[in-house]
Amino acid sequence: MIRLYLRSGHETRLNRDLSNRYGSPDYAREELRAEIASLMMGSELNIGHTFGQHAAYVESWIKVLQDDPAELFRASGDAQRIADFLLEFERKREISVESARNETGQLEPGDRIAYNNTIYEVLPGPVNKTRYVRDDETGAKIKIQPQDGLYHSLLSAKNSAAGQSISEVSAETSAGIYEARL
Repeated sequence: MIRLYLRSGHETRLNRDLSNRYGSPDYAREELRAEIASLMMGSELNIGHTFGQHAAYVESWIKVLQDDPAELFRASGDAQRIADFLLEFERKREISVESARNETGQLEPGDRIAYNNTIYEVLPGPVNKTRYVRDDETGAKIKIQPQDGLYHSLLSAKNSAAGQSISEVSAETSAGIYEARL
């Protein structure tokens, strides 16, 4: 991971000077930034941090910090920029996944979906992604969430029915029932 932090300094990324020789004070400064960024990322991603393998650099960091105590603040600021830069990739991925979810829609109260030889009605309920559906055949009320298989199956059935031509959709669909052809 440290190499990832260091490579964020490339001129097309965060544009830090990466031409420093191993063992030089400037190299120690860059390693300090990478180490602090590693701590921040480990905390943000809940993956922790192992100090053992980084102990070899402590002596060079101490020398740099003794010579210029304000370096800690500059290093911390740069480390935050490194962490933000790298976390932005995850944020963009999350936005992309959420966008894809929105494109496929979601189950809405009032939807009636034919699936697996029964009709499920999406009931009004909580707005925090949890939905309740009623199996019309048995009357059972089932709690489902987006990560559940049944939720995905019903959403897929709804979307596949919505994408079919008029001739492929059963007469019941005009009454508001989405029917999957399985």
